[in-house]
Amino acid sequence: MVLTNLDMDVLRTLAVAMERGSFAQAAQRLGRSQSAVSLQMRKLEGQVGQTLFRKAGRGLALTEAGDVVLGYARRILELNDEGSVTGPQLWGRGLLTDRMRALLRERAYGNAFAWLGAPAH
Repeated sequence: MVLTNLDMDVLRTLAVAMERGSFAQAAQRLGRSQSAVSLQMRKLEGQVGQTLFRKAGRGLALTEAGDVVLGYARRILELNDEGSVTGPQLWGRGLLTDRMRALLRERAYGNAFAWLGAPAH
């Protein structure tokens, strides 16, 4: 199975869009255009091979797959943000070996799309 490395920026855009309730508000918060946010969400849907959003009036609504991806996105972002703070402290002291770093990356991404039942791109 070939795994895709998901773009942190795209995952963060998804999380912000759902927190804010619209692509327009997410775009404003992230300092980019609404079309750029929409493009990122289409990219994410292409990566996971699932429709993530459904029509729900003027607001955002996630499909079942979208709920799952959002959950993974939040977990991955949390690990990323935590690693951004603690990782350099550990690496700087030589406490993490290359194998440990690889295992941390594998944990963060390895099973993220197993629920899809199809290989990631």
